Amino acid sequence: MTPPLPRSAVPPVTAAGAPALQRRTSAVLVVSQILGGLGVAIGIALAPMLATEVTGSEALSGLAPTASVAGTALLSLRWPP
Repeated sequence: MTPPLPRSAVPPVTAAGAPALQRRTSAVLVVSQILGGLGVAIGIALAPMLATEVTGSEALSGLAPTASVAGTALLSLRWPP
């Protein structure tokens, strides 16, 4: 990996280069959102298996996704009201 350029060595963005920079930035943000969403979905899907492995009880395996959904619901509330 190459070391980052010093701040003075980075050329300024010109009006002609701004659209390309914006497209690249948007693409990076879209890809990071996709990967983050996949990670959350996989985590919620695999949580019951991990809970079963940790607790040794299938009866408690539903507690993990329930806690994920309940935590998301609680954090989505505006506080203080």
